[in-house]
Amino acid sequence: MTDNAREQLLFGSLSQAEFLRDYWQQKPLLFRQALPDFKPGISTDEVAGLALEDSIESRLVTETPGARQPWTVRHGPFSEQDLTSLPASHWSLLVQAVDQWVPEVSQLLSEFKFLPAWRLDDIMISIAPDQGSVGPHYDQYDVFLLQVEGHRRWTVGAPCDPDTPIIEGAPLRILRQGIPEPTQVWDLAPGDMLYLPPRYAHHGVALDTCMTWSVGFRAPDAYEALHGLALRAELEDDIEFLRYSDANISPAEATDRRLSAASLDRLRGLLTRTAARDEVLADWLGAYMTQNKYDLFDWQGTENQLEADAANQMGDMAEDVMVRGALPTRMTAWGTRLYVNGRAFVLEESDRPLIDLLLNGNRWRWQSLWAASQSDSARRTLNVLLLSGSLERADGDDV
Repeated sequence: MTDNAREQLLFGSLSQAEFLRDYWQQKPLLFRQALPDFKPGISTDEVAGLALEDSIESRLVTETPGARQPWTVRHGPFSEQDLTSLPASHWSLLVQAVDQWVPEVSQLLSEFKFLPAWRLDDIMISIAPDQGSVGPHYDQYDVFLLQVEGHRRWTVGAPCDPDTPIIEGAPLRILRQGIPEPTQVWDLAPGDMLYLPPRYAHHGVALDTCMTWSVGFRAPDAYEALHGLALRAELEDDIEFLRYSDANISPAEATDRRLSAASLDRLRGLLTRTAARDEVLADWLGAYMTQNKYDLFDWQGTENQLEADAANQMGDMAEDVMVRGALPTRMTAWGTRLYVNGRAFVLEESDRPLIDLLLNGNRWRWQSLWAASQSDSARRTLNVLLLSGSLERADGDDV
């Protein structure tokens, strides 16, 4: 295979169409030497250092084979003593959302442009010595597991369901029966990557000191969607007029003290009419999928700052000033609605070029963004994004 042909395939293995048709959310796939020359840009010691920080989410999973309850989980931040006193084997340190703090880590996300950008969650890094593991389990989201250093053995089984037994009282959702009938057992070396769809049973065990990067994808469950849509629908001016109605009810149903099938159908129709509003669905989904899980953006403080200084306009910044999306910034759009870090901005039809610029890049000349902002709402949005820290100056970056 020529270098050019390899570059056209996902991680040198298969086309985007083949992956989406045959594997995405359907079955696991091992990419041998997906990124053979990958340079992590962060060491295991530096990953461990992040676990000392108050603002960074981390967990330490320890296994004690043979114990009545073999699994324990501690949550960070940790002290240096916590980490230097660990045993020689059977533990894993997990540090969440490292891409939000380390630019060299966030660069890996550019490898996943073949999937919806708004579905990306974060990059978790795990470091472990020999036999380090978090136990046999399953996840409710898609994940790509890149082996960065050392070696890890992955045992993969069949998909799980609500009846799959787990160990009661364990701090993790550990499968009670482990993976008794594995469908695949793969040993991963640096550069190898394993894709796992949601709910597939899997167990990764370090074969030596290793570092694994997990690229996860967000997916709301039905409760989150229903709850979120209910909160979002409250903002609709006419929502109180969308009520249950049983006009033309029959005499028999009117005198029956039990719920009828027709009553359920009427309620279902009411919910369907509410959810059928595209703007309600889009505003909730766009905000949910771009929300920063650590609430790093002070929207209220930004609004107060703008109100206090009504003349605060940044359109006169020097033409050569460069701005970029801050590391935690997430964006998507629906029509002329722009969603940034959990917040919705309603722009005008004339502002579509601005939306296109923001969604198809991560570094811009400020004047290019300002010129593409044709409405007052768009210019105000840019001010809000800059003041909130969603956009930041990128002085010294290449244009």
